[in-house]
Amino acid sequence: MRRREFLKGALTAAAAAALSASSQGRGISDPGMSDKLRIRYFISEEGKILPAPLESLKRIYFMDVDYNPLPVRSNPTNQEGMLVSEIPRVPFKITCADWVDGFGWVYIVVDNGGAGYKPEELRGEVNLNAEAARSRLKAVESACEEARIAGVVLSADIQRRIEKAHSLMTSGQLEKDQLAAVRKYWDALSELMWAGETVSVDRARYAISKMPPRKGFKFGANAFHCLDAGEEYTRAFYDLLNYCTLPFYYRSFEPERGKPAWDRLNRMVEWCAKGSITPKGHPLVWFHPAGVPNWLDDKSFDNVKRFHEERITKIVTYYRSRIDYWDVINEAHDFANTLNFSYDQLLDITAAACRTARAANRKATLVVNNTALWGEYAAPKPGEPLPKTMRHTALQYVADCIKGGFDFDVIGLQIYYPHRDMFEIDRMLERFGRFGKPVHITEHAMASDTSEDPASNVKTPWGQWHAPHSQANQADWIEQLWTIAYSKPFVTAITYWDFCDKGGHFWPHGGFLDKDLKPKEVYFRVQKLLRSWGVSKTG
Repeated sequence: MRRREFLKGALTAAAAAALSASSQGRGISDPGMSDKLRIRYFISEEGKILPAPLESLKRIYFMDVDYNPLPVRSNPTNQEGMLVSEIPRVPFKITCADWVDGFGWVYIVVDNGGAGYKPEELRGEVNLNAEAARSRLKAVESACEEARIAGVVLSADIQRRIEKAHSLMTSGQLEKDQLAAVRKYWDALSELMWAGETVSVDRARYAISKMPPRKGFKFGANAFHCLDAGEEYTRAFYDLLNYCTLPFYYRSFEPERGKPAWDRLNRMVEWCAKGSITPKGHPLVWFHPAGVPNWLDDKSFDNVKRFHEERITKIVTYYRSRIDYWDVINEAHDFANTLNFSYDQLLDITAAACRTARAANRKATLVVNNTALWGEYAAPKPGEPLPKTMRHTALQYVADCIKGGFDFDVIGLQIYYPHRDMFEIDRMLERFGRFGKPVHITEHAMASDTSEDPASNVKTPWGQWHAPHSQANQADWIEQLWTIAYSKPFVTAITYWDFCDKGGHFWPHGGFLDKDLKPKEVYFRVQKLLRSWGVSKTG
C-alpha cells in the first residue's frame, strides 16, 4: 500500500474531532488574543521534502504536559505547509503524525525535550521539523545522562546516531535553501528516533539484569479459540503462557435475556485449569456495541447501570475462586460510548462496577481498562470550530477514578498500533506508573505481514515501524515492548491479544501462530525472552 493511501485511511479516526469536558481551566485561548503562532511544516513524500498538505496539517494538535489535547484554535492558511494558531495559556507540547524516512510512520512529539513550552517560549514563526529534531535531541541526551548515572552501559550506536544528528542539525542551520535544511532536520530526527528507542531498551535490559526473576509476573494472550482450535493451539499456549483473557462481552455472553452462555465459559475455565493458566474475565462493562445486548430496549442510564450491577454480581459470584481477575470496565474514558453517557455518568458507573465486583468477590483483582493512551481521539482538527466541551483522555479518567477513591486494584493499558515509538511508549508507561497502582498491559498487537487479512476484524495492517511488516519486525516490536514493560516494577502483567490468526481475530496477521496454527518467529522470540528472565513455564 502506498503511504499516501495509508495516510488518507488509517489515521482519519486517530485525529478525530469531537471533544467533551468542560474547557474551563484547560488552556483555551481567549478569542480576542492577538498573539499567534505560525507553524511551518514539511513532509517527506517518496524521499522528497514538500510543504505539508492539508491532510498532514490536520494531524497537528496541541497538548498539555501530560499529553492531554488542548482546545487551541488553529487554521491552515492559503500558503501551503503553514498553520496559524493561538498560543495556549498553559505549558504545552505539539504533536504531528507523518513519515520519517529511515524510521517509519510515527507520531512526532515536539515537547522541548519533555518539559513542554511555556506560553512565552514559542512566538512568531516556528519550523516544526527543526523544533521536532531539537526536542528529541534534548530528550535523548537527557535520557542518556540519566541512564549513565544509573550505571547503564549504553550501546555505542546511540552516541554515533546522536553525533550524526548534531552534525545534520548544525548543517541545517547553515543551509540557505529551506527544503535542503528541512531534509537535514528530518534525517537528524530519524537518527534520534532510533537512538531514543535504543536508550529505552538498553535501560530496560540493565534494570532486568539487576533484579531477580519476577515469579509472580503474568504473561498471556486472549484464549478465545481455546475450545475450537485443536491440540496444536492448546499445546502452544500451555507451553508459553501462564495467563489468559476470556470473553464476557454482554451481547454474545447473554444473547437472550436471562440465558447466559455459562456452558461455553465453564469449558474455557476448565481448559485454563488443565494448563495452569490463570484466567481473567473481559469485560464486565463496555459501552461499545459488542458490550450492549440487542434485547436491552431501555438504554437510560439508570436502567443500564441497574442491569450491569445485576450482571456483575451474578457473573463474579458464579466464578468466584475460578476467575479472580476481571476487567471490570473497558474504555470508559469518553472512547467507547455508544450510549452517549456523560463523563460524570461514566465515572458513576465505573465506581458502581468496581464496588459491585468487590462485594461479589473480596479476593478478586479488579482492572479498570483503558485504550488510546495518548488521547489523540480527543484532539480538535485545525480549521474546525472548537467544541464547547472536551473529551477526556485515559490519563484524566484514571486520575479521576483514583481521586474518587474507586475500589479497583490495577490500571489496565492497551498499546495497539505501531505508530508510537518505544521511547514514547516508555515515557507513557511512566505517566501511568506515577499513580502508585500496579499496571497491566492488557492488550496489544503487531502485524507480521503487509497484505490484507480478510479473516481479521481490522483488515489492513496499519503504519510501519522500522520496516514493512514481517515476522521478524513483529518479533522485534514485541520483544522491545515486553522488555521495557517487564523492567518496570509497577507493571505486573502483559497480555498480547490474538494468539493465532485462525479467523475472527482482531489485528491483521497479529497472532503468535499463523492461520495454520504454526508458530511464527515471535512465538520463539518470546519463549527465549521469558527463559532469559527466568519466568518461563518450560524452564
